Amino acid sequence: EGVGIAEGDSIVGATLALRQSSSSSSSAQSNETPPLQTVEERIDLATECLGYDATISALASLPPPSSPSEELLLTVKRIRRQPGVDVTLRYPPSSNEPDATLRLFAGENLRRAMLTRGIKLNDPLARRFDSGGRGDC
Repeated sequence: EGVGIAEGDSIVGATLALRQSSSSSSSAQSNETPPLQTVEERIDLATECLGYDATISALASLPPPSSPSEELLLTVKRIRRQPGVDVTLRYPPSSNEPDATLRLFAGENLRRAMLTRGIKLNDPLARRFDSGGRGDC
């Protein structure tokens, strides 16, 4: 269903909200029903980047519930796997280079990924139609 806390989720914040309804007595002389006002008191707690023990200690530091109108709201971050693909690079037999396998993630630029992993894309002996630089442009 996608609700609830799953394994691997991280509690990054908690809010204890106490809602109290009160009526205004300013219209005591009239026969009208007094309007209700909702007063909310909030206690916010940040738990992002805390370890397990520190998170539990922080949650335990909240005051105990004193009425059924109190509500504890947890803010959760869910980590999900980023889809990826394995790319195998095969060099020509004349280069005597072993095949290389790269793990690329969704949306990653192939050329930039190859350059950042130290793979030479341009043959220094080939005829060039560019500026003749290092081949990393």
